[in-house]
Amino acid sequence: MNLLVDAGNTSIKFALESQQKILRVSEEDALSQLANIEAVIVSKVKEYDVIDNIKTNFINFGKPFIVASVSKEHSGVTCGYNNIKNLGIDRWVAVIGACRLYPNRNLVIVDAGTAMTIDAIVDSQNHLGGWIVPGLSLMKQSIEQKAPLVFSSNESAIEEFGTDTPSALENGCILTLIGSIEKAVNLLKSDYNSQNIMVLLTGGDAQTLSKRLLIEHALEPDLIFHGLSEYTK
Repeated sequence: MNLLVDAGNTSIKFALESQQKILRVSEEDALSQLANIEAVIVSKVKEYDVIDNIKTNFINFGKPFIVASVSKEHSGVTCGYNNIKNLGIDRWVAVIGACRLYPNRNLVIVDAGTAMTIDAIVDSQNHLGGWIVPGLSLMKQSIEQKAPLVFSSNESAIEEFGTDTPSALENGCILTLIGSIEKAVNLLKSDYNSQNIMVLLTGGDAQTLSKRLLIEHALEPDLIFHGLSEYTK
């Protein structure tokens, strides 16, 4: 059994992995299982004290503590970045996880968090690169900060065209993100002659986008954990 740690920009998540099955657990449960863990694998874009605590305790057991890093190739997947140091480890691990779950597919991977990232993969092997755009909350906040007369509401209606300012802001931002996803799919079709394309949604706003995305897609909240599990092979 392995402990997987996803240290993101706004939160840290834990999961146990055994025989390719992922089980999310709390920080307390993760720490209580250390004696039974064979390896700890971490993806981190931000430092958290609990990671150092786990490392200190786990090293006493003489078992592997692995901090995932971006490489030109991993698990048969090639990285599309010329300078691999510029690619966030969270994106790279999600790419590896997606290719594990959907072999022989052309993929558009969307991580809808603080920023929304989009990564394109051909044949579950070739990472073409991707985009980084403001996430839903960040997009709304930036407009509200720069345009004082624009404001949001937690009760905005789902509309094609907003009939008040909060609705116009909410729906406009959501559909902007949806348009980016659809553009990525269309580019794979037109420029790479790709068919059989699957869009994978992960991250905090994945379900919100899923409700408005009309093309084939799947919600995969544990992509990063599936990718981290590949680092033990």
